[in-house]
Amino acid sequence: MAAALPSDQPVYEIWWPNVDDQVHYPTVEQLADRFLPEIRKLQPQGPYQFCGYSTFGLVAYEMGRRLIAEGQDVSFLALFDIWHPQFLDTLTGPERARYKALRVIDRLGKYRRAFKAGGVSKMMSHLAEFAINKARSVGWRLTQSGFRLAGRPIPKGMQTVASIAANKTYVPSPYPRRFILIRTEDLLDRKLNDCTVGWDECAPSGIDLYFIDGDHGTIKDEPFVRGLVERISPHLAAAPISSTDRTP
Repeated sequence: MAAALPSDQPVYEIWWPNVDDQVHYPTVEQLADRFLPEIRKLQPQGPYQFCGYSTFGLVAYEMGRRLIAEGQDVSFLALFDIWHPQFLDTLTGPERARYKALRVIDRLGKYRRAFKAGGVSKMMSHLAEFAINKARSVGWRLTQSGFRLAGRPIPKGMQTVASIAANKTYVPSPYPRRFILIRTEDLLDRKLNDCTVGWDECAPSGIDLYFIDGDHGTIKDEPFVRGLVERISPHLAAAPISSTDRTP
């Protein structure tokens, strides 16, 4: 994404922390606690511009909200394909059933496309990946209490599902300014009744919503990242930079 942005736009990347030795996966609030001091070292005062992909969208949202509450200027916030953590919990029974049906249709469509692209082996690879991820999710739900009681760190194979579980504990407070929400053009996303996937409850000033080609795993990559950058670039504040200000 940095390479696709205008050349006068400085970019700074926040690295996800190593959690190999942690018993409890860090919450969104704890990640914001960790990153904000580092951001202030780099830039003590606003305006700040934040964007976040998937889980990091929640962290970007929380950091922006806190800085605004402190009186700082956060001129830009963009969330890339992240749902409000409690969105599914707010669905009615019929809406939830419809969502699950759409998930099945969407997954079958992906398997069909995989079969057309690479035959049986490609389709079986997708099926195996799905089965492994589902097993990890079930395993984490069954064993997380045991790991915590024993004081054992989160196994690497379960860290992704542990992060998803931690995300669902985050309850976003309203964001006082308008922000951007990027979603994908796939069947599942387009068929949901709430096009903001729950974020309208947190947006008294409104949301700029854009759909782009690709899916959750590909919107950050070529060629789909070009569409993402086209959507957010008009909202960014240009700033002259030196060649050392841009990170790869």
